[in-house]
Amino acid sequence: MARPVLTFLIIALILAACGDSSPTPVNQLVPSAQPTAQPTLTPQPVPTTTTLARTKSQDEDDIREAILRTQFAYVAGNVASRAFPMSQYYCLGFETTRQSASNLQDPPQSLLDRFKGNNPPVVKASECVMTQDKGDLNKVVLKSSSEPAMFWGIGRINWLSDNKAELEISYLRAFMDVGGTVFQLERENGSWKVTGSTLTWIA
Repeated sequence: MARPVLTFLIIALILAACGDSSPTPVNQLVPSAQPTAQPTLTPQPVPTTTTLARTKSQDEDDIREAILRTQFAYVAGNVASRAFPMSQYYCLGFETTRQSASNLQDPPQSLLDRFKGNNPPVVKASECVMTQDKGDLNKVVLKSSSEPAMFWGIGRINWLSDNKAELEISYLRAFMDVGGTVFQLERENGSWKVTGSTLTWIA
């Protein structure tokens, strides 16, 4: 009887010396360290090529409109003196050849829309044509009605800086009634203003 008791005591002492090697329950595991959360950065918009091109295009149409309205006002102020006979329509287009108001490319509708309600009405160049009257004088008329009209040719914009530019505008009303002027412009308080002009040619 003493031997089994002695054997049991020896086994108990061995287990006590080794400690409890049973696995730790899963629900008692110590959580591992979590990485520190980084602040979320909101990306700032970067101007794209499309955005820059759209802004440039807007500036260019602003420049064209500023000059054309200046010229329209000048013509209207000189109709009474017969320096510019009355035209029933203004035919607007881009010059395909420098200093040529007789071979024009139609402008986009967005530019024409800027002159809605203008008097005389502004139409695209293809709606007008140079013809002959009974006096053998070539003149510009509206194709659909033969009413007297006037071509306005828009040249290429020359950028002098981000806020300065120049542009030549040509006109053609009839044979030997044609000319061109280079206008200087500057952006002031966000708007383009005509600051000067130079008559470049006339016939």
